[in-house]
Amino acid sequence: MFAPKLDRKRARAPTRAPFRLPQRLAEQAVTPHGETRARRDFSAVPTFARGQTDGPAPQSQPQLAPQVPPPAPSPAAACSIRAMTAESTPDGSPKTRTRVGVNEEVAMAASVPTQWTASSGSLFVTGDRSVTWTAPDERAESTITATPAGAVGPCSVSFSTVPPSLRVLKKINDLTYASNLAGAGFLATVELWPLDVSFARIQVREEQAEALAAGYYDEVLNERGAIHRATPWEVPSPTLRDTVGTIAPGTAGPFMWGVFEWRIPQHYRRIGDSGPGFRFDTPLLRMVMHGSDGAVTATKEDERADRKPGPGRRAPAVGAPAPDGSLP
Repeated sequence: MFAPKLDRKRARAPTRAPFRLPQRLAEQAVTPHGETRARRDFSAVPTFARGQTDGPAPQSQPQLAPQVPPPAPSPAAACSIRAMTAESTPDGSPKTRTRVGVNEEVAMAASVPTQWTASSGSLFVTGDRSVTWTAPDERAESTITATPAGAVGPCSVSFSTVPPSLRVLKKINDLTYASNLAGAGFLATVELWPLDVSFARIQVREEQAEALAAGYYDEVLNERGAIHRATPWEVPSPTLRDTVGTIAPGTAGPFMWGVFEWRIPQHYRRIGDSGPGFRFDTPLLRMVMHGSDGAVTATKEDERADRKPGPGRRAPAVGAPAPDGSLP
């Protein structure tokens, strides 16, 4: 049986139902203007840095602990000097004083190891921080400097050095004589001024002197040009003494007015030195006979003794000058 021939020109494809998008896709259908009907929510869409692909998150690199700068070095200790004199003074000035006597010793210690220098005087190193400074033997202004190693700046201390300026006598007692002989005198302690320093490291003595004499001391005793002999060198101390005036038992008449004078140079020098040293004073020893009664006044360095002989027979002889400068 044969199928009827189709008219190809009139043959048509079977009719199909129109295609419709599913509802969820239809909501996203593109409009003729290229816009979607509903906007998608991209808030949950992950974002990636440039060059990062969609995949497992890269492993984070271990974080290094922040570096703490080392502590700043402690500032170096400042340089300072402690100084103390070896000797006390007659007036009780403190040993931390900066005014010293000639040849006086001062112990010093620095706060750090140091090198020492002195503008005058001498230094004896006793340790890496300590030194003993000896003052010069004449008046001076001295600076002692400690210079530490490294960045620490130097430090210094200054001292004024003074020599003895004068002797001062303090009378202990009057001397005694035969009642009918002339004469006057006294025993005294010796102080070296100033009193606010120590002169324990020097020696002193009275030098040679030539006498001036008139009246009784020239005509009767013949003492014009008499020589005062130099005394031994002695260290100043509370036991230092001076005997002033006529040597006992006294001098005989005839009595009359008269005067006798010695200007006696006073010298000092450092202990251990030789030679005459340095003059610091020239006090006057003076004897005066006031008249025919034989009354005598003896003076030296602001101390004095007065005496008049009593009745009795006159001595037949006249004394001689004493080695320490006392008058006959």
